Amino acid sequence: MNLQGNLPDVTEANDAPADLRRLLQGHDLNATELQKALPKIMAEFGAIANNLLPIENLVPESYADWRPFVRTAFAYIVSHLSLSRMVPKLIDLLIQSDRSLEKRFVSFISEMPTLQKLGQVIARNRELDPSFKQELIYLENSIRDIEPQIVFEEIRAQLGSKIEEYSIEFEEVLHSEASVGAVVRFSFLDAELGKRRDGVFKVLKPNVSGYFWEEISIWDGFITHLDNARESMPVNAIDLRGIINDIREHLAPELDYRNEQTHLLKAKASFSSVANIRIPEIFSNLCSQTITAMSFERGTKIADAYPSSLNKRREIADRLIELYIAQPLCNSHQTSFIHADPHAGNILVDESNGDIILLDWALVEYLQPEDRHQILMLVTALLLRDESILINALLALSSEKNADHAPSGSKIQAEVRRAIQKMPIAGLPELHHATDLVDRLGMLGVRFEKSFLVYRKTLLTLDGVLHSLDKESRIAPSVSQYASEVFARSLIHLQPSPLSFTIADTANLLLSLSWLGTRLQLNLAQRIWSPD
Repeated sequence: MNLQGNLPDVTEANDAPADLRRLLQGHDLNATELQKALPKIMAEFGAIANNLLPIENLVPESYADWRPFVRTAFAYIVSHLSLSRMVPKLIDLLIQSDRSLEKRFVSFISEMPTLQKLGQVIARNRELDPSFKQELIYLENSIRDIEPQIVFEEIRAQLGSKIEEYSIEFEEVLHSEASVGAVVRFSFLDAELGKRRDGVFKVLKPNVSGYFWEEISIWDGFITHLDNARESMPVNAIDLRGIINDIREHLAPELDYRNEQTHLLKAKASFSSVANIRIPEIFSNLCSQTITAMSFERGTKIADAYPSSLNKRREIADRLIELYIAQPLCNSHQTSFIHADPHAGNILVDESNGDIILLDWALVEYLQPEDRHQILMLVTALLLRDESILINALLALSSEKNADHAPSGSKIQAEVRRAIQKMPIAGLPELHHATDLVDRLGMLGVRFEKSFLVYRKTLLTLDGVLHSLDKESRIAPSVSQYASEVFARSLIHLQPSPLSFTIADTANLLLSLSWLGTRLQLNLAQRIWSPD
């Protein structure tokens, strides 16, 4: 049995490693021989992939200890992909051997939804090499890994007679692509309004569901594989299985278009009274299990909006802070409903009127009152540089306070103290001070509630967007201004009953800001006189 099959013959290329040429030529093994040889052959594929694509070199210096782990993980994933997916990728690496490492990596993860999504998550990390960061940003709305004809066939198969019934006309080119779906513009006859309307079909890529679950299975296998090698990895204390489960729970909803359609309807209702926020209108009659039909919203990608007006970009940044941070945390309702995927490809700006348009509602999160309370306590503790309040808030947000693998209180205290010492002596803390601390505690073995982790990921993604809009953007002043308005309204209306703990927390937040100067002086004195 020849492994190469009908693939392009590049095995004689001068730059093809001898081992790869030998493996691709396949030795014409019969089925029994192949079954015996396959594990060894696949392991060699993983090793060859690591040599052709040393992605550990893309890991920032601050995470240098994780480079061996990244190399091991990449080799394992490659060696466990199905042959039909893996062999073409290796051949592609040979063909593109003269391209930069960053470009080869982005090309390699085409049609790999879990790695594409992870790439989108870390794309705005400020510590990444600028060239690598730019390639990952490409994943936000410039993916091109499916033949357009496949998408059009899926539309025709799903809609059938509705194409003629609604007089649907669609463009014969793809408008955009994402990790799990492709977007096609169309128009249709709205009989109720008596006119044609513009829309887009968001179509689930036919193979992506199978790819996703294959990759999740590989990740599960990798966790078991690590159990025998943990002593040599920097993941000793991490509940990696729990993290992979979180990834599964976070990404699987993107494959459920009915789920996103429900979220769109809820978002449309929730934001109907919010000025200058637009949510696409869903066309339910044209939706299916794998197609979401919605209105076409004209706008500019948020990172590119108002390029010549810093003031307008700052206004947009302030409104995003209010939308994603201030409003959810200071919400007087029982549950806060949050758009949980705010990367730059999912946020547009209508430059004609300043409207912010929120796309892609596959991922949402709900913050419960207790979560909001503890997050506000965490913010208050950071403002005050208060070690004990910060530890208590973080522990309250953890999901396994008494788990066997949880680190000792002294380790948590040392990490919190180190985080406070890294904060500026004067001025307000930044978002990365909180997210970096959560990451380091996670590496120690602290497991946080899923809702908090999703919100942290949302804020980390948002921080990158804010930084692209205005490098001087600061979250704390915008949140405190909004909190002041909420608190003032509650007092003016003299309604003690609405003064729930969220309003009380708001008062604590404002008090901490007013006392910030004195607290910073105490913090400076503590640093000077502290023995460690």
